Amino acid sequence: MLGEEHVTLFRGDLETVLRDATRDTVEIRFGTRIEAVTQDATGVHAALTDGTALDADLLIGAGGIGSAVRELVFGPEHRFRVDVGNIIVAAFALSRLPPGLREHAVAIHLAPGRTMVLASTGARHAASFGRT
Repeated sequence: MLGEEHVTLFRGDLETVLRDATRDTVEIRFGTRIEAVTQDATGVHAALTDGTALDADLLIGAGGIGSAVRELVFGPEHRFRVDVGNIIVAAFALSRLPPGLREHAVAIHLAPGRTMVLASTGARHAASFGRT
């Protein structure tokens, strides 16, 4: 997660970087969704719920679990989802490092049927996730 082979990105940080880098060249829309997607040799064509249509070279969907964009592109979720049994995972970003967790360190707590991970991704960022 912290080595050369993995990169951890917090969604909010990624949104900020993308918004700041494209502010003068890309229109960002809020309050509308993609309702249809097609692709051909010229690019991606998206119809939005506000009645507009967009043509682009690339479509990025970041809807998470139950993504509407993923369903439009790949089909119903049940066709590609793989259930791994009765496992519940919760993950969240922390606004500061917990006491005792050094920068760029990972702390793992294992118990029968349970796992808790605290991971520092820098001086001001940490993430926690667990499963039961």
